[in-house]
Amino acid sequence: YQINGYTVTYKMECRGKDDLILTEGKTIYKGNTFDGTSTTKIKTKGQPEMQISNKLSGKYIGPCKK
Repeated sequence: YQINGYTVTYKMECRGKDDLILTEGKTIYKGNTFDGTSTTKIKTKGQPEMQISNKLSGKYIGPCKK
C-alpha cells in the first residue's frame, strides 16, 4: 500500500497451486468521508477469468456506543 496525502492506493496478490487473485484499489479521504474503488481479478486454471469491481463510500457517524 502507499499513502500520499489523503489518498491510499494498494495492490495485493495471492497465489495458490492453480489460481491467482489480484486486487487493486484506491480510497480518497475528505474530512469525515471517503470514496474509493476496488477491483479483484480471479484466475483459476481451466476456468474463465473473473473480475469483481466495487465502489466504496462512507462517513464518520460518531464513536461506538459501549
